[in-house]
Amino acid sequence: MKTFLVYIVVVFCCGIGTFFIYRHIQASHFSSTAVPYIYEVLPKIASWNPDLLDQIIAPDIMRQTDPADLVRLMASLSRLGALESMGVPSFRHKATAGSDPEREKVVVTYLVEGVFSRGSATITLSLLQDGSSYRVYHFNFQSEALGP
Repeated sequence: MKTFLVYIVVVFCCGIGTFFIYRHIQASHFSSTAVPYIYEVLPKIASWNPDLLDQIIAPDIMRQTDPADLVRLMASLSRLGALESMGVPSFRHKATAGSDPEREKVVVTYLVEGVFSRGSATITLSLLQDGSSYRVYHFNFQSEALGP
């Protein structure tokens, strides 16, 4: 029985180790291109100017989004104030987007801590790989400063 428990523990540890190694390999694959893009694009989003979103959001997403909704979204997010600093982007996961297997594109998601003039926020950025660069596929700001 003792040998069986040792075997189970070893298999469990190998599985966990494999998961973390795989995640590290994925993160390192994208970090050289995605992280600099995040440092470039997050200040543009945090300018709260809806006109700049046209340049950074994936074209398919822009076609599906009502411009008036973007104006309301950016007005609401502007309650955070000016971006003062941002932390190091942290890789979360890789996925694919698109319903046609031949046209699927890679989407990588990062979390970034941001400090704004009216509070801090946890920012989720999903980036659609577009050739050798990226376009923003999704973003989300979580902050107590955005509460009622």
